[in-house]
Amino acid sequence: MRTFIAIELPETVKVALCELSERLRHVPVRASWAKPEAMHLTLRFLGDLESGKLAPLFENLAAEYSGTRPFELKVRSTGAFPNLRHPSVLWVGVEPPDGPLATVQNVAEQAARAIGLSAEKNRFHPHVTIARIKDEAGSNRLVSLLLKEKEFEGGAFPVNGVSLFSSQLTPHGPIHQRLKEFPFQ
Repeated sequence: MRTFIAIELPETVKVALCELSERLRHVPVRASWAKPEAMHLTLRFLGDLESGKLAPLFENLAAEYSGTRPFELKVRSTGAFPNLRHPSVLWVGVEPPDGPLATVQNVAEQAARAIGLSAEKNRFHPHVTIARIKDEAGSNRLVSLLLKEKEFEGGAFPVNGVSLFSSQLTPHGPIHQRLKEFPFQ
């Protein structure tokens, strides 16, 4: 089962992200644009997990997140991975990256290691993916528009918990299903 640990976004933020996507997507470039129901802040991608690893993962996450206090994040700024010259993913940033967000991400990372997964190779860069570029042809115009949106403000929102999701890839985009929610106290 393909899984990941994430923070869900409120509808107000998803609306702002969809409005941004609409301003960008009229550029003729081959891309798959994130649907509102698939927008989230990934803390740790787990990949394909055996069902036997879910129970220990649930227990670990529940225990570690039970003492976490709610906090607030802001969705702002834009960018691309790996860079703006060769974009493969368009994203909107989430901040602040330190403090409570770093703590809940570290819990997700430690929980992944506790069930036998390797350490994440890349440094955590909090973001929401809005598009995946399938062909760089024509992406220069898209990057120009993205740069005009570098001061994008998608709003602040409270974080009251973390969720574990399964993800099924389909020709029409991924379908995410919440398997378990871990509310903060």
